[in-house]
Amino acid sequence: MGGSSETKFLQELILYAASAALSCLVLFAGLRHLDPNREASKKALEHKKEIAKRLGRPLIQTNPYEVPLLFN
Repeated sequence: MGGSSETKFLQELILYAASAALSCLVLFAGLRHLDPNREASKKALEHKKEIAKRLGRPLIQTNPYEVPLLFN
């Protein structure tokens, strides 16, 4: 009898883990798709690439918190 309850527990555990993984996947995909700034971010990145190409400089990936440190 102990084996049956253990297998049922493992089955439920696997089911919960799969459910949580699927929920996270849907959440991240939904947030990425529904991001209101998604198009603006893409346009800004393309604009940065265009400027970097025009100036003959490599495009350096930074976040807004690193930018002030680059110019000090």
